[in-house]
Amino acid sequence: CWAMFNRWDVWKDCPVIPDALEAVNVWLEADHEVFVISAVDVEARKARQRALDNLGLRQVRLMGVGFGGSKFAPLRILKPEIFADDLWAHCREAVDAGVPRVVRIRANHDGGGDPVPGVPVLESIGELIVKQRNYHVG
Repeated sequence: CWAMFNRWDVWKDCPVIPDALEAVNVWLEADHEVFVISAVDVEARKARQRALDNLGLRQVRLMGVGFGGSKFAPLRILKPEIFADDLWAHCREAVDAGVPRVVRIRANHDGGGDPVPGVPVLESIGELIVKQRNYHVG
């Protein structure tokens, strides 16, 4: 699948989830650093970076860990406040790396493994912004 994405340069035409884009922009406007840690190779990382740039997200830092790579080490080093992923294995890595808030984003698959206790499942990272706003308001 990923090889086809690269060969046909599909990254540039991937649909954007509007509330996810809004969430990232809210964090950037609040002067948060936003990182994307992706299990892709160098060519796919370049294509994904171009796609982010074309969305106006040049401030977002993209790290590739290679196909099937672990996100544990970058998470341990970056120490993010929040981590979201569609795969349970990466959610487990985030929990093990000490990330305080980990969520699984529902996708059109089962997450590729067993659920991680204490990790909620959301439809989109946009839900994090809604929950964050409700927390600050209430």
